[in-house]
Amino acid sequence: MLDPKLLRNDLDLVVTQLARKSVEFDVSAYQALEAKRKSLQLETESLQNQRKDGSKSVGLLMKEGQKEAAEALKVEISGIGDQLAAIEAQFHEVQSELDRILMETPNLPDASVPEGADEKANV
Repeated sequence: MLDPKLLRNDLDLVVTQLARKSVEFDVSAYQALEAKRKSLQLETESLQNQRKDGSKSVGLLMKEGQKEAAEALKVEISGIGDQLAAIEAQFHEVQSELDRILMETPNLPDASVPEGADEKANV
């Protein structure tokens, strides 16, 4: 399996090396999935931070005796939890598709390997 960091950091090298062995890599599909993964990851982190900050605020409101405001904030936080669950499900779906692409892509050939689709083409 290819290293996902290698694909993120040096996609051109991967495509060039795979082309040496007559393997086509769908760059546009990979880039679209990677962009979606990044977007979902950022959204997940943002919602987690909102939930964390909200939970701290609930504690402070309870200490101050503002139970009604704390209960309203709890309801809001539970809504964030529902959003977070939906986004995490999408994230895992996209990540699974990226993993599938990585598993189906052959390893990069060594620099000493001659060009060609198979050993008969290397002669």
